[in-house]
Amino acid sequence: MGNELLFLGLFTSSWMLLWAAAAAIPIVLHLLSRRQRRSIRWAAVQFVIAAQQKSQRKFRLWQWLLLALRVLAIVLFAIALADPVIDASADVPLDRRPRLQILVIDGSMSMKARRDDGTRWSDAIAAATRRCDDAHPGDGFLLLQVGAQNDWIVDTITYDPVEMQQTLASLQPTDSETAFGLAIENVSRRIDEINSDRLWSGDVEVAIFADLQALSWRSVPPQTKLSPQASWTIVDVGNRDVDNSHIDAFHADPGFFVAQQPLQLHSRIARSPQSGSDPMLVQLLVDDVVRESRRIAIDPGARSDVAWQVALPAGEHVLAVKIPDDDLNADNIRRLVVEMRSQLRVACIGADAAATRFVATALRSGTAGQLDVQQIASQRLSQLPPGGFDFIVLCDWGPLRSEDARWLRSYLRQGHSAMLWLGPGIDPQTFNREFSSGDPGDPLSIGRIESLADVDQYPIDPKGYSHRISKPFQSHPDSGLITTPIFRYWKIDPAADSSIETVLGIGDGDPLLLSKRLASGAHLLVMATAVNPQAGADGEAWNAIALWPSFIPLMQESVAVTQTETGAADTTDGSTSRDAGVYPVERDGKTVGRFVINPPVAESDLAMIETSQLPERLRGADDGAVEAKPEPQALETTGVPLFQIVLACLIGCLVAESWVSRRLRLR
Repeated sequence: MGNELLFLGLFTSSWMLLWAAAAAIPIVLHLLSRRQRRSIRWAAVQFVIAAQQKSQRKFRLWQWLLLALRVLAIVLFAIALADPVIDASADVPLDRRPRLQILVIDGSMSMKARRDDGTRWSDAIAAATRRCDDAHPGDGFLLLQVGAQNDWIVDTITYDPVEMQQTLASLQPTDSETAFGLAIENVSRRIDEINSDRLWSGDVEVAIFADLQALSWRSVPPQTKLSPQASWTIVDVGNRDVDNSHIDAFHADPGFFVAQQPLQLHSRIARSPQSGSDPMLVQLLVDDVVRESRRIAIDPGARSDVAWQVALPAGEHVLAVKIPDDDLNADNIRRLVVEMRSQLRVACIGADAAATRFVATALRSGTAGQLDVQQIASQRLSQLPPGGFDFIVLCDWGPLRSEDARWLRSYLRQGHSAMLWLGPGIDPQTFNREFSSGDPGDPLSIGRIESLADVDQYPIDPKGYSHRISKPFQSHPDSGLITTPIFRYWKIDPAADSSIETVLGIGDGDPLLLSKRLASGAHLLVMATAVNPQAGADGEAWNAIALWPSFIPLMQESVAVTQTETGAADTTDGSTSRDAGVYPVERDGKTVGRFVINPPVAESDLAMIETSQLPERLRGADDGAVEAKPEPQALETTGVPLFQIVLACLIGCLVAESWVSRRLRLR
């Protein structure tokens, strides 16, 4: 129709227009009030009638106006109930249809990198703020921050761009990784919910403000489906010429963590390809004080291992390795918490004196001043103080009583570790009752005994030396670990728990040594054979473990590794929303220690992904923004809503009706 105005009214609930029939009520009442009356003229009122006739015409006009307002109010109420819209296909003189703008902000650590005069994060917030400035009346907003957890910052539609800008200004990036695949699915699911609930009838735009960090986006499958009911845009705030060196790793060697004994530390430094070739300053800090500084020659783009040795007093200490500032400072420091003891207290407990003697002798060998090893001839754990020892070894233990199992659970939950050797005196029924509950929160839930293996000579499988207990034996094949004679063992079926590992295997894939890492940081180790070589009835030989040269390092590594994991706390998986730093450990309302969160290494690689590797509908040719248009056939919009306008007219009509009615009463 050219430029002619075509206004086509549509209603989403047209049956509600039937309420307009109620407009007949005030008309009928008005007509009834005008029924003919019999008039009798008499002389006393002739002068009054003559005076009224002068204003009768004006009075009728006010009555008709009041009737019209009452009818109009009922009609507007019916129209409002019918939810009117303007057909968007009509040639209506509107700039554009209202848009729901879903702003998705990359909140990962890489967004802290410097860019021009600001950071990638500040540029992303500025770009999102400009979108709010350019919004039209009627536009709606949602806000999602992508990080370790995809948090909907604004999860209900808001129509206030100023409020959205204030919310954007309050956000901060986190020291976490991103999961864009999950974020895209989250947004697509939210769009489907909005459409199914009829919360929005206009266009939908999704704007992703990100630095296109390669490792984050490569985890998004190219076939990832974007909601076809929206247009998708990536606003690229990344920059390629970034100088970012970082610390790849920082850990302590396994040990007993005894005060004033040398503690071996290892760090790995990755140098940026954009940095210079001068030696890099690397510092070791102890409790925020620089203990040692070195200048290390590292080629640009290369990595270098840096070893440290330090002796510390008793107590808890925060160790850190630090490198100079660059374009991303969040990954220039890596921390470790260690707890140094004056001595490590170990108890070898069992009714078999020979068994406890073998273990105690192995642990005392070469550890004078580090381990305080005691032999206790007892089969009752409940009689021991629960906090009296840092590590206990239950040697060829017999049937485990319920009270002893309760004591052992309490002991493990306090952060202490234990090792259990299963001799011939163990009762499979009582063992399975306490150790195969299947509850991941039960520190004793590690597996169930199926049967006792027949007498034979079984080879030991080191499982690729992948566990920290067995790893030192990989470089010492002559230590005798895999040649240790084993004649009898208990067949154990491990519980289905990711915290349980098979350290050593035996026979046809059965576990010989199981390790369970507990939430407290402690370990439960279970050896499926006896420690006393002649533990069987009438001196029947079960193995030759305690007589083999590998026994001493095996026992000492078992103690050292469990203490390393307890004393050196380190969280680096990037799955937490907390920033990198040192945090308290609280138990029963009291601070009992500290742990560290280190930045995720994956976020330190600031290389950007190529556009061709993005999901198909996000690919484009422009460098600044990549846009995916919605599929027209999938759009299910009905037009521009007019409910608020009609409701405002209804309120105005009611106000006018009240005013006219009052004027008539005063006349």
